[in-house]
Formats: sequence, structure tokens, C-alpha cells
Amino acid sequence: MIPVNLAPRTLLVVKLTASGVTRAQIAKRLAVTERAVTWDVGRACRSLQVQYSDHAALVNAAIRAGVITLPALPSVELEPHLVDTLRLVADGYTNRQIARRLRRSFECVKSRIKRILRTLHAKDRAHAVAIGWQCGLLGHDTAPAPADCRQVA
Repeated sequence: MIPVNLAPRTLLVVKLTASGVTRAQIAKRLAVTERAVTWDVGRACRSLQVQYSDHAALVNAAIRAGVITLPALPSVELEPHLVDTLRLVADGYTNRQIARRLRRSFECVKSRIKRILRTLHAKDRAHAVAIGWQCGLLGHDTAPAPADCRQVA
């Protein structure tokens, strides 16, 4: 686990990002500019050693490091190939990289990610990662996972 100490506003920005709130909405909610939100995301990415442009990887790293904790969610079932795709999204892979890694077409990966977002009722990739942790689809080490969240066999 990476020792991380984020400023309160930066921590709030990460939590809101995990909740699927857009940068513009975060800026409005915190009464700051979008540029300030961008700086906070950058600070969090540097602290968590994550590539700046990937919010899904930022949320994943924040959960793994114990920087944010999320409440449990109701049961969600996801097919194994979709869980594999979600794990790669959480690790910061782009759609093209996922396609190469899984030996699938780019369109197939786009379709899988759309199914993941629809199934998890996620607003974006970062939100899908957070929900995946909340339901135990991505692991149990730091995120709470109720017994009724499960992966389809």
C-alpha cells in the first residue's frame, strides 16, 4: 500500500470522481474553477502514482491504497469476460490496449464496456470501477463487499 496523504479538497474531488460526478459538476459543487479541479486530479494522480489522464485507474488506486472507502451496493451479476474487461479498465488500459490484450476487436471491447456501464448503472469508466469494488467484483482487500454481490460462474 502506498502511503498517501491528500489535501481535503483533493480527497473530495477523488470521492466525487468515484461517484461519477463530472469535472464541471465538481467545480460547481465546490465553488472552484474547473482548472482547480484539474489540478486536484493531477495532485491525486501524482500521489497515487497513476497516469494523469485515466480517472478509472485513479479511482482504483485510491480504493486499493485505502484513501477512499465506499459503501456496499445491492447484488450485481457480471459475466466473467466482462469482469476481466472491467479489471483491465481499472488497471488503466485504453480500449485499444484491452482489445490487444484480450485478442478481441476494438468494437468488441467498446461493446463490452457499454454492457458493463449499463449493467452496473455507471455514469463512466471511473464510476464503473468504484461500483465494481463496492460489489466485490474487483477484489475484497480494501473495499467492502457484501455476500450478495457476486460474479456469474
